[in-house]
Amino acid sequence: MPKSRSTPTAPTKNDLDPVWIPNIAKPIPGDTGVDGGVGIHYVNNSLDVFVKVPGNTPAMTLFQLFWGSTSVPVAHAFMGGTTWALNTSP
Repeated sequence: MPKSRSTPTAPTKNDLDPVWIPNIAKPIPGDTGVDGGVGIHYVNNSLDVFVKVPGNTPAMTLFQLFWGSTSVPVAHAFMGGTTWALNTSP
C-alpha cells in the first residue's frame, strides 16, 4: 500500500493574528466599533498593513484585506512558502 501524503491545510481567518498597522492613531474616546484612525494623510498615500503568515501556509495562498467593505478587498497578496506578491487597489 502506498504511503499517503498529507497536504498542508491553508490557514483560515481564524488562524491569523490581528494585522499590525504602524502609525495608527488611538480611537477617539467614545467611538465604538473602531480600532483606531489613520488620518487624512493616508487618503492619498500608501498605508502599510502587516500580517504574520502562519508557517503552514501553502505557496500562493490568497490573502485579502477588507477596509470599509465586507465584499470588496482594498488589497490582496499571494503569500506562503517562500513567495509573496502584493497588489493594492487605488
